[in-house]
Amino acid sequence: MIDLSVFGIPKITGVLHLGSNSGQELEYYKWMGINTRIWVDPFHEVAGERCLPYAVGSHKPHLYIASNNGESGSFLKPKMHVAKYPHITFKRVETCRLRWTKVTTIIALHVPTEVNLMVLDLQGMELEALRTCSKFYFNVFDYIVTEAYTEELYEGNGYLHEIEEHLKDHYKLVKFIPEADKGWGYAYFERIK
Repeated sequence: MIDLSVFGIPKITGVLHLGSNSGQELEYYKWMGINTRIWVDPFHEVAGERCLPYAVGSHKPHLYIASNNGESGSFLKPKMHVAKYPHITFKRVETCRLRWTKVTTIIALHVPTEVNLMVLDLQGMELEALRTCSKFYFNVFDYIVTEAYTEELYEGNGYLHEIEEHLKDHYKLVKFIPEADKGWGYAYFERIK
């Protein structure tokens, strides 16, 4: 679960959460007073919440379902994740019935103006998802919090430096909080004004 308080984000008025799983952050978002919440996950629903049933990025033929309630599940093949988290196992399945979309499409069709934070929790697909967002739509969000990688936990995952490079014309990296010796962490970006 992402603890947004560690980043010191000034004022969150709404959140677009990509990769919501079962909405573990729901009560936390409510506690923070974030009343506009849009969840995106192709497999899970968030009780009583608006959840869009999309996979974000370009079509992938397989999904690797994780044994930890799907929290580590990814469209990318696990690599170092297996060594870092040996208690989590994966099962490969076909993804032929999923609805794939771009971040730009989600924003254009489903995101109201009060949403100023985008959270990406996509198990290695964060950079790919960001690449599906046209530069015009980057001005929608004041803040981005994303999982980012310092090691290849999933085959082809986006590294922190790649995400930072991709966002550099619109956002600056404010803080990166690594998970101790796990090869990933949470990165917080603020829009350059």
